[in-house]
Amino acid sequence: ALELPATIEKNGELALVVAVTNVGAGHALPTSLTELREMWVELTVHDADGRELLRSGRLDPEGELAPNTLRFGSELLDASGKRTFKLWEAASFAWKRCIAPKATERETFHVRVPADAHGPITAEAKLRFRSASPKLVRTVMKDAAFVPRIVEMASATGRVDVR
Repeated sequence: ALELPATIEKNGELALVVAVTNVGAGHALPTSLTELREMWVELTVHDADGRELLRSGRLDPEGELAPNTLRFGSELLDASGKRTFKLWEAASFAWKRCIAPKATERETFHVRVPADAHGPITAEAKLRFRSASPKLVRTVMKDAAFVPRIVEMASATGRVDVR
């Protein structure tokens, strides 16, 4: 879901909240192998002229997620603090963010609204999932690598009038 104010002033800052709720799984999301699976939010915000005011969760040309993406899952570190996907090498988590059953995770995004923006401002959030990143699949599978399919799990849109 998107939590948005009804209106925003030109030359102001829009604070919008992306809320992701685990409504149907009896386990945390993503589940199992959270260091491999990728679940993220792709968020775009445009004014009425189609001008992009914010984009988060975009894939780079190699199909990898940008560092500032709202992600769910985890990243493992080995004993020396180096990132690893191998469970048997794991000593700690660099980060872990999963959504418990019936729980909601919220993230606030701040969007600068230009003085010449035309309303309404439109925000669209898509919750996406794939089994692993393309880089990880290439690392593990070498010549047999495939491009992991991306599934859209949910989406939400909202509008904010500009004064």
